[in-house]
Amino acid sequence: MLKKITVILAAFLLIPALLLAGSYTPTGYYKPAVNELGYGDAVNLNFDQADELAAGWVKTNWTFGYASSTTYTISGDKTTLYYPGQRLKILLGGTTVYSSVKTATYSSPNTTVTTTDAVLTNALTDVRHAVIHAANIPDETKGVRNRLINGSFWVDQRNAGTALSLIAAAAPVYTVDRWYAAATGANITGQQVAGAVLPFAYKFTGATGNTGTLFGQRIESANTYDLVNKNVTVSLRVASSSITTLTWTAYYANSVDNFSAKTQIATGTLAISSAMSAYSFTFNAAANAAKGICIEFTTGALTAAQTLQYEAIQLELGVVATNFEWRPLSVLIYLCERYFRKSYLIEVKPGTVTNIASLGTYFQIGGNCDLFLIFPQKMRATPTIVAYNLATGAANSVITYTSGWSASYRTPNYQNVSAAGATIDIITSDTFISMHYTADAEL
Repeated sequence: MLKKITVILAAFLLIPALLLAGSYTPTGYYKPAVNELGYGDAVNLNFDQADELAAGWVKTNWTFGYASSTTYTISGDKTTLYYPGQRLKILLGGTTVYSSVKTATYSSPNTTVTTTDAVLTNALTDVRHAVIHAANIPDETKGVRNRLINGSFWVDQRNAGTALSLIAAAAPVYTVDRWYAAATGANITGQQVAGAVLPFAYKFTGATGNTGTLFGQRIESANTYDLVNKNVTVSLRVASSSITTLTWTAYYANSVDNFSAKTQIATGTLAISSAMSAYSFTFNAAANAAKGICIEFTTGALTAAQTLQYEAIQLELGVVATNFEWRPLSVLIYLCERYFRKSYLIEVKPGTVTNIASLGTYFQIGGNCDLFLIFPQKMRATPTIVAYNLATGAANSVITYTSGWSASYRTPNYQNVSAAGATIDIITSDTFISMHYTADAEL
């Protein structure tokens, strides 16, 4: 048994030792220089430093000075050892918080590091920086990392790129797929727009009297069960013409996949500007993550003609904000259709007058005309179905035809509704039914 433990311990310490010796640098890792450990040319790790290095953090012997909620200082020029986006583990007395490097600048005699999150206090005692350099991790090794669906805002089934009015004080409504929004004080608009970095972004435009905005996503428990008591990192790009503080809050659902009641896990703020910039934050998903997690971003007033724009939002396991995970459009649509689907073409807004891609059936039995709706994939839960009239675009209306093709507009009955499909039933002697539909099984 002693021999087995010795072998395991040797293997556990091998990679950090080789990193320091300079003989081994695996792809995607940043090899710490000797002087980063504060020992000059002699590399003598104490147990704390060895443990931290094995966990992916460099624990130095530097002295860190608190300057502000987003800046700290170190004696000497350390600018070559920090890079934008590098994860930081920050010790504030008995509390540990996480952030990332925004900038590192040197002005004799100190290096000043600016963090992406306003998490620093005068209780600052130590800062460890990540060994892993996210920008160097090959894309092919990253797998499916982003627990958020449609963080690129590419899929917009409900609105097809048109502006959506967010009614003040109303319940949150879904915007682009999987993302919901709300406003307080006065109505504002939200819309899928061209992005600064990715093809698409989501943009809010303010109004006089507005007092706040909300934007968020609920993550199904099936996609969070493995995050219990683990650190997760959220990264995003955001800009506003007027807002300078963005508040983020993470919650868990009080019962599995039911967010009508939720409990806060963690919260924080980001100092943002009019320039589209990258930010990230880390939190522990805690013991109830398996019930489902939601991430919400809130702001103060977004006044007339002012804008707030989001891009490339990602939530992933770990303390490193990696590059945004790009998913093909076909994959995104498939993922989104578990929660919302429609018969219309992807670029056509529901309620549009069109017969392209519509459904129809010729079935008459016992005074009923039925259309059997079968979903290409099972939805998350039993959906709410709405039929649309091909000629008028009206909701909860279909067209039926007699054998002589005389048309009537009728109200459908939704029967046998399940995650797999439904029966659209019309009590009529007509023999043909035609319609479009949407099915909503959102959280």
